[in-house]
Amino acid sequence: MSPQRRLLASLLIAGGVTLLEVAGGILSNSLALLADAGHLATDTLSIGLALVAMRLATRPHTVESSYGYHRAEALAALVNGATLFLIAGYVFYEGYARLLHPPQVNGQILLPVAVVGLVANLLMVSLLREGGRKSINVRAAFLHVLGDTLATVGVIVGGVVIILTGLTVVDAVVASLIGVLILGGGFRVVRESLRIVLEQAPKEVRLKELTSEMMKVDGVKSIHDVHVWSLTSGMNMMSCHVDVDEHLRDHEVLEALKEVARKYDITHTTIQIEHREDHEDSVDVDFKRDKLDQTR
Repeated sequence: MSPQRRLLASLLIAGGVTLLEVAGGILSNSLALLADAGHLATDTLSIGLALVAMRLATRPHTVESSYGYHRAEALAALVNGATLFLIAGYVFYEGYARLLHPPQVNGQILLPVAVVGLVANLLMVSLLREGGRKSINVRAAFLHVLGDTLATVGVIVGGVVIILTGLTVVDAVVASLIGVLILGGGFRVVRESLRIVLEQAPKEVRLKELTSEMMKVDGVKSIHDVHVWSLTSGMNMMSCHVDVDEHLRDHEVLEALKEVARKYDITHTTIQIEHREDHEDSVDVDFKRDKLDQTR
């Protein structure tokens, strides 16, 4: 099944179960179930945004948008993470009030609705797990669903406790724990998407290690103005200036440098070959052969 079909199936499941849990939460007066429904609603939004971003990413490049619309994926993930903070804030606020004055909760309605939610979440986890390894936006949706699966387990446990003991304060406790899960998931998604939006080096690329490997290529005398960033998840890019010996063929050095970059999952490179002894205008990372030898 294609990633788009997996997302579409998950979207339909998430939307349907969200409505079910909202109705169940209102009828049972369960904040935990409503919190879970809120988390699932953000799952629905997350998956919907992922689908939209995937469609935008397939649009052809234009003169005005020479990179295409790949960055839309990171922007969608950023919006996703921000919505989680809002949901968590509401859950904490309402949970505090219910801890002070625990209301009556109908566990007989809460429990079966939560079980249906758990089955739906497990199905979505299965659908999104594979795609989450390749796309930050699908991974954002996957993390939403995974967190909601754990939250639903908590709701079920709370429902069993309420039925057996009548301690309705458990509902507010479970809701607060779900709020913590929501907040943690939001932080992770925002951090990863900001790394792409701000064009920071991908966390899997160690810049000093990369440049050291590039300096080992025969004929390379120095490397400067090194920039490594991600256009979107799985699409790492690099640009740099390289000073080489004049007696070497530029294209041979260039291919060797690209091969090093590919080892670090950098598939899009722009390398400027130069023949100069010094680089007074270097403003970023500057690696020279003599400097490298002194550190060994």
